[in-house]
Amino acid sequence: MTKLAKTRGAISSEPRELLEMLTYARPHESDMEQAFVNRYVVPVAPDYDGYGNHSVRIGDAPVLWSCHTDTVDRRPGRKQVQVWDGTVYLVGGKAGMCLGADDGAGVWIMREMIRAKVPGLYIFHRGEERGGLGSGWIVDHNRSMLDGIEAAIALDRKGTQSIITHQMGMRCCSAKFAEQVKAELNLGYVTDDTGVFTDTANYAPYVSECTNLSIGYEREHGPTETLDLQHVVMLRDAMTRFNPGCLGAYRDPMSGWDDLDDFEYPGQVRDRVANVRRKMDGLQTIYTSDLYDLVTRYPEIAAELLCQCGIDEDDFEQLRDEWRL
Repeated sequence: MTKLAKTRGAISSEPRELLEMLTYARPHESDMEQAFVNRYVVPVAPDYDGYGNHSVRIGDAPVLWSCHTDTVDRRPGRKQVQVWDGTVYLVGGKAGMCLGADDGAGVWIMREMIRAKVPGLYIFHRGEERGGLGSGWIVDHNRSMLDGIEAAIALDRKGTQSIITHQMGMRCCSAKFAEQVKAELNLGYVTDDTGVFTDTANYAPYVSECTNLSIGYEREHGPTETLDLQHVVMLRDAMTRFNPGCLGAYRDPMSGWDDLDDFEYPGQVRDRVANVRRKMDGLQTIYTSDLYDLVTRYPEIAAELLCQCGIDEDDFEQLRDEWRL
């Protein structure tokens, strides 16, 4: 049975592969993530390392292209998506589910770039949603993979206009480099210093220019996530024509980052990783200790937020049973 709902308006055959990819709920290290990798990543990027990151190199351009294969879905499986007026939605979304355009759209674009033979080193990272575990593994165990790399460009940012220059408040990409990317894309992108974290942050102490590009999704990490299909197709077209030779390298990689000798990760990146792990592995404790008082004081606001996340009575009953309340 197909997992693609009926769509309004014509959809070309090319994005249908993307829509099919979005039907995979693929938490980190799940069987469904592995099935997704086997079907969509291995054929274009057959090389893999000890953590399961897949890669392939085309030509000798000093650019690393980055995406990730996991999602924040609570449970693995298949889900249904639909397109309405050029926007992709999750059908029947519930708490603990997401569309997965973060980063299914990035995986799709990189597949298209590989097919178009755009030069560079392509890495399909594992465990980004758990705090950049795959890229962290490369930094710790296979840092020579970054030798000669002058720029690391992730396809993993929300929205339709951002070229990220800062992650976690620290500059990871120079203004001049961002302007060169902007000119090459020619899609109305702008520089954005509000980046939080993606895999290229782990590379910032070693690679001069580390950025993240908007790929068209909004409201990530929840059941109301959407994807602008027109934008992701336009970006695909621009990226398959991208000339890495137009890019320079200007930022000092160590500028603004902590001394690496004392930490497994650069200081603030390490903190972000630890925070993500706590949220993923200890939701009950975090929510109880940090949010209970707020929910008690502002029940109407809490109810509205839960409604926006798609949480209903069934979810309460399921968690009650799981937590034995």
